[in-house]
Amino acid sequence: MSGIEPGSDAGPDDAAPGTRPESLRPSRSVAWADWLVRRTGSFLESRSSRRGFLVGSAVTGSALAVAGVRFATRPGSAYAAITDCEPAALCRDGYTEFCCVINNGRNTCPEGAFAGGWWRADYSVYCNGTRYYIDCHEACCGPHRGTGFCQGCIACQCANGDCGNRKVYCSYFRYGQCYQEIARVGPIACRVVTCVPPYLTDPGCSPVAAVDNATADHVTGCLLTPPPPPPAPPPARIRRKDRTVIQVMLYGTISVFYVADDGALVQKAYSPGPTADANGWITVRLTPAGRCKVGGTVDAQEGFMGNFHLFAQHSDGARLVHMTWIYSQRRWVEQTH
Repeated sequence: MSGIEPGSDAGPDDAAPGTRPESLRPSRSVAWADWLVRRTGSFLESRSSRRGFLVGSAVTGSALAVAGVRFATRPGSAYAAITDCEPAALCRDGYTEFCCVINNGRNTCPEGAFAGGWWRADYSVYCNGTRYYIDCHEACCGPHRGTGFCQGCIACQCANGDCGNRKVYCSYFRYGQCYQEIARVGPIACRVVTCVPPYLTDPGCSPVAAVDNATADHVTGCLLTPPPPPPAPPPARIRRKDRTVIQVMLYGTISVFYVADDGALVQKAYSPGPTADANGWITVRLTPAGRCKVGGTVDAQEGFMGNFHLFAQHSDGARLVHMTWIYSQRRWVEQTH
């Protein structure tokens, strides 16, 4: 698999000067970066790891796109042209920062960026050994045509302007397994990390794999901070007085409701006849065994929406069992909550 989304020299963006509006032409430095990355991609990929290829071509391309002639004519590394941070600063280690650092703690692509490709890192201390990294590419800034790379809207920089963070919006490099219909992209804005293969959660990504184990243990503070817990379920609201047994008049006869010893919600209706017991009671189990909390409260509400409503505590203690007697149909229906 090629690590670069291939471009075309004959695209509309490469027309001779003066043949189209200036607004449709990329900057000279971005066009040169695009050409350099595409021309060196297949050669370097066959002779180096992802890391070697990224350092050897993509970051060089971004340095050209950002620093232009200054990078080409003055001594110093590509990273020195991108940032003025000290050589040992994290911003100059060659890797792109995680998205949660610039996206309000969210481990997702920021606004204006999309998943352009992904790779896998094995032997990690996280995710039970295997992590998946997604490059979030910035969309092109302004009109664009053809394939390859284009200039982004945000300048190459250390994340949040801090040399202690890795760089963002700098590297022109694309694996290309995700959203291949987007043929022209800006630089990598940031990267998302997940324990789940991207193609299982994002239909725009393919399962074709790339591997870089050197990134296996990369981490930052916002990835280690646990997400806020989900809101607690609302407390069960028991209508009327809390009782373990209730007695009401229902369709012209006395009915008694309670939770049986096996957790079933039971109705006993006084209706002497051939189906009643010796004392004139008919017993109906309204729920299966184990559905309700044994010894829990039972309550009723008459007349709401023209029907009779019965409530009992669910066996999990967090919900209600809600049964409705629909007068017009003369049957019980369980409501979901």
